[in-house]
Amino acid sequence: MSLTCPPDAAGDWMHYDVLFGYRIDSVDPIARVDIDYGDGSGFSNTSIDGVFEHRYTMSGRFEVQVAVMSSEGLADSAGCAWRLSL
Repeated sequence: MSLTCPPDAAGDWMHYDVLFGYRIDSVDPIARVDIDYGDGSGFSNTSIDGVFEHRYTMSGRFEVQVAVMSSEGLADSAGCAWRLSL
């Protein structure tokens, strides 16, 4: 699997909405996806719905980590990092 963070960003915004790029190489159905957005929040789901988008409300350097588990119990993970100045 792979995870792609957005380019570093700076601006005069109240928040910044991000859509992460990803690729999951699995022939088995996804059983669980866990993501840590690097800002103290995370999300878990039994599908990829809503996992790869997030709203940031503070500046910082964010190390994002995602882990995927297939229905057959196979696991994979990936990470990326990026900076935001609000």
